[in-house]
Amino acid sequence: MSAQLAALVVPPYRPMPEMTAQHLLQSMGLVAQAAAAGRSLEATLGAANAESITRAAASLVARAVQDPATTFNEPWAGALVQEVATGFVDLLATEAGALVPQLPMRRVPLVRGAARVPMRKPGAAVNLAAAWRAEGAPIRVGALTVSGTVLTPKSMGVMGTYSKEALSAAAPSDLEAIIREAILVDSAKVLDATFFDDQAATDERPAGIGYGIPAGDTAVSSGTTTRNITDDLRARLDQLLANGYGNARTTRWVMNSGSAATLAAEFAEVQTRGTLLGYAIMSAPTVPSDVVYLMDFRAVAFTADAPLIEVSDEAVVHEESDPAALEEDISVASPVRSLFQTNCAAMKAIWEVNWQLLAPGAVQVLQDVAW
Repeated sequence: MSAQLAALVVPPYRPMPEMTAQHLLQSMGLVAQAAAAGRSLEATLGAANAESITRAAASLVARAVQDPATTFNEPWAGALVQEVATGFVDLLATEAGALVPQLPMRRVPLVRGAARVPMRKPGAAVNLAAAWRAEGAPIRVGALTVSGTVLTPKSMGVMGTYSKEALSAAAPSDLEAIIREAILVDSAKVLDATFFDDQAATDERPAGIGYGIPAGDTAVSSGTTTRNITDDLRARLDQLLANGYGNARTTRWVMNSGSAATLAAEFAEVQTRGTLLGYAIMSAPTVPSDVVYLMDFRAVAFTADAPLIEVSDEAVVHEESDPAALEEDISVASPVRSLFQTNCAAMKAIWEVNWQLLAPGAVQVLQDVAW
């Protein structure tokens, strides 16, 4: 086949561009702008001279029709779902300071509304160890008992109302700022607060990582002296190692920023290397101030979908912001706003996410910390 004919038959290879935080923020802002201006998403993307990766991300964020990958379209455009999902999780960390997305958990993609996590069956004997053998002797045969769990996503959602005049006049950068501040920052606080609590899972939310920890894997702080702190934390590490966990790549101390500052003042290892007893420390103000965790994140699975952004100017909205009231009869929530009658628009953001501790023993908890 001649080179000229081959060029006609085989499309040129285009590597998938790297999606940055700015691409995703731009795509979310343009989706909101299109709805506020009453224009099609394609027209808005064209007017903004959006890059091809921003166009593809916007189609996913808006759940718009996305042409399949063909010889005439970018071949990566139809395979961007996980890239957008990962990008949004990273945005929560880089733009909003959320700690949860920074944790070295097992990231599992959502496939047809569920994340399937293969794992060694809890309590199964370790039976894959190699054995020494003489030349010509049989090789040991082990067995691996595998089970699995399925994570179905839990939904986080928020709505905000704005005058349509303000939204129509806003530049894409203004809408990016709204999304960054009103959606990312506030949602990051809720995400961290839920992950680090000790509440059971419900139909609405996942279980906090401190829920259901066995008695042997938790202890109460013995005091605030350097000796108290050392003894308490060493006891949690010894128990984690006894449970068969403690991989240096995936194990972290997790604590409130104030507790981390205390350790930095007391221990040279923390000051110079950011580690304690050989393990890295991660901290944030959103971690409870009276709890210190030691976790091997090999045993924690995390899944998230791409965010969904919608804007409407026709709905009737019950503007109730009290979470307790939302658990009651929302039909009597007040005030009630007709977006059409007041010439307003509402921006809705939905994000599906879940996590799960896959096996007992991988989380150690020190409670009632006062340092």
